[in-house]
Amino acid sequence: MCKIAFMVSYTNRDMISKVLDFAFPMLESLDLHHPGLPGFYFPSTFLMTASKSLRQLKIFNTIFDGTLASLAPLLSVTTALVDLTLHINSISTLSVSLLSLLQCLPFLRHLDVFVFSVAPPIHAIPGSVSLAELTYLRLKGSTALLEQLISRLAIPSLQDLHVSLNCRHSTFHIPHLSNLICYAGIHYVAAQMTLS
Repeated sequence: MCKIAFMVSYTNRDMISKVLDFAFPMLESLDLHHPGLPGFYFPSTFLMTASKSLRQLKIFNTIFDGTLASLAPLLSVTTALVDLTLHINSISTLSVSLLSLLQCLPFLRHLDVFVFSVAPPIHAIPGSVSLAELTYLRLKGSTALLEQLISRLAIPSLQDLHVSLNCRHSTFHIPHLSNLICYAGIHYVAAQMTLS
């Protein structure tokens, strides 16, 4: 089996965990919808086998609790991942855990992060993450959240940049995004910026 896609619900979360308790040594693509539900987990057999071959991971409609508790076991072992999509329903803080998990993905070339809503406050994050192979970056969400994320990413190979900012004020401050665009020495193939 090369690709799996499923939606986790309160009624099927235990069944899905049991179904995944097998070896998937050729799994290359995994799509998850609502994987942040309490009680859902990835069995150790799945983590030991599928994570070695997984190249594409798409995670939709999850709740980010500041720890990525349900996703951390999977993301921390998928070191061969080249394509990651994270669509997050809500977020209370941008924790260091997200950046530390990105740090574990040295071959990542495509990153798509979409945060539907953010609840203040957003806390400062120490350190930075180097994604040397990343060529495609798409970010969508609040200006403050994306500014904080961009300020912690080192992405020297970037070619495609797509940013959608949710701006609640007539004036906004985007120094990190401006620095990335103007001073990083990146030769863009495509760049798009959208303001709400």
